[in-house]
Amino acid sequence: ARVLVWTARAFRAAVDAEKDPKVQAQLVMYVNQQLLRKLHLRDHGVAKKEYQALLRAALNASPVSANDRAALHAFRAAHGLTEGDHDACLDALGWSRADFEIGARLGVEGTTNALRALVARVGPRVRGRPDGPPPNAE
Repeated sequence: ARVLVWTARAFRAAVDAEKDPKVQAQLVMYVNQQLLRKLHLRDHGVAKKEYQALLRAALNASPVSANDRAALHAFRAAHGLTEGDHDACLDALGWSRADFEIGARLGVEGTTNALRALVARVGPRVRGRPDGPPPNAE
């Protein structure tokens, strides 16, 4: 493969020297597309960094509220961030998608403790609880 490197001035001179207006237009369109692609990638990177900072703040305020999750979703939508971007940011911060949807990073022990607390609040109405009705009782 052969790669040509042009300065902007030399490229512009070559485009201006081209006699066919269709070729000129194609060259200019190609350069514009490449520039837009670079700008998009740069802006996407900036938006992703901003999103990760917002996400970090929301995760530090665990449990993550429904309002925070909605605001983060709106930010992603407004800045063209994908679910993959969201997952990558969560992963970088040590959270899973399931943790985020629950609103807390509980792990096995935390989930067990949360379940015990819930059962304690509900009382003996829960089937299978040691002091509640047996699982098959009506």
